[in-house]
Amino acid sequence: MARRLLGNRPYSADPDGLHLWLPLPPEWQVSSFAAAALEAGVRVNAGDLFAVGADKPSAVRLCLSHEVDDRRVEDGLAIIARLLADGGRIVT
Repeated sequence: MARRLLGNRPYSADPDGLHLWLPLPPEWQVSSFAAAALEAGVRVNAGDLFAVGADKPSAVRLCLSHEVDDRRVEDGLAIIARLLADGGRIVT
């Protein structure tokens, strides 16, 4: 589902895992992207919450396992894809 909706955007995930790491393009700062996603109805975790040391990744973590309704996961991923395609402007 993520591959289909995110297209050729790079991300990393274990095929059997419950989340994925999504690097952000340069036009997005992590905090701005997380705020825009939340405003659009999708909660993401900033990558720096999981970082050790001074190196903070410009990425977000998307949990795909908590929601039991596949349609809501699909809708959330579609929102993330729209935000990424928007290039840093907030869309709802």
